[in-house]
Amino acid sequence: MQTNWRRTDEDFKENHGILGRAQNCSKADFQDSSDQVTVKMKVLSFCHSSRASSPLPLVFFLTCYVRKMESAQFSVTGLGHPVTAIVGEDTVLPCHLSPRMSAENMEVRWFRSEFLSFVHLYQHGKDQYGNQMPDYRGRTELLKAAITDGNVSLRILNIRRSDEGQYNCFVQDGSFYEEAPLELKIAVLGSNPLISVESHQDGGIRVVCQSAGWYPEPKVLWRDPSGQELPSLSEAKSLGDSGLFETENSIIIKERSNQNLSCWIRNTFLNQEKESTVYIADFFFPRVNPWMVALSVILPVLFGFIGLTVYLFKIKGKHLGQIRKHLGQIRKHLGQINDLQRELDWRRNIICPGLGSSAPPVQEGN
Repeated sequence: MQTNWRRTDEDFKENHGILGRAQNCSKADFQDSSDQVTVKMKVLSFCHSSRASSPLPLVFFLTCYVRKMESAQFSVTGLGHPVTAIVGEDTVLPCHLSPRMSAENMEVRWFRSEFLSFVHLYQHGKDQYGNQMPDYRGRTELLKAAITDGNVSLRILNIRRSDEGQYNCFVQDGSFYEEAPLELKIAVLGSNPLISVESHQDGGIRVVCQSAGWYPEPKVLWRDPSGQELPSLSEAKSLGDSGLFETENSIIIKERSNQNLSCWIRNTFLNQEKESTVYIADFFFPRVNPWMVALSVILPVLFGFIGLTVYLFKIKGKHLGQIRKHLGQIRKHLGQINDLQRELDWRRNIICPGLGSSAPPVQEGN
């Protein structure tokens, strides 16, 4: 008898286009009510205030009240912390009713910001895909194996970077409904580190570690075989077009010092890492040839000696020229003296014949 009355009431409201108004009434008046006495007081008080205007609202709100009494009382529970998912894998957004009860005949709606544009909708005992968000088509599945125990968790397939954000688990039974928010965090493990030897620098070898496809921003470290962290030379990180991070980190290693090292990239959100190891052989390092060292010392000395010798020869030539000039002047003066001596002897012979010269002639120098 009760079932027939309920069906008749539904037909009545559908014929008059007031089913949505009655549900809105129940949502506004009964969403936060957990006590039947409180619910009754709200309904009677509100409906009493409506009697003076029209008897029709009284029917609506009495219907709301009856439906409220017939609907199960429950709460919707998610998680108190975010769910972490890896791009490309599947993940489950947990949600269940408390106390445990069957949700087979309830409406279960998962949505993000728009209530009508849903991620997944279960209604009238089956999944509904009419207004499902295009990004989630073919990627969602309500876990019905435990739906009779109140488990209304949602599985999302092939997680994408754009799936990150808040979700709402909404469950409605008749006119009673509850919902719970849930946060989904996305993480991505990037490519394996690629280590390459770039060039010689500062007496050692510059080694570079590159990797791409990380989210959130990863942490990059160099380690020696004992696990000790090594200081890096430079680090560069950038956000690619796909919204994932790319990283490049370099280090300089020297011969017989950390020739065996590892590039270690860690996703701190997932607490997972990827690692690559490289060993730099001795012959890659710049070699010092002893002959080159000797030449580097001898050649400057040799060139210095040659330069000094040339300089001394130039000075010697200059001084020899001056000496020759002075000798020429001396010879010239000695010639003049000899001429004067001969003239003096000639004059003495004239004045005193037979006297002769008393002084020997002056000899010119060589």
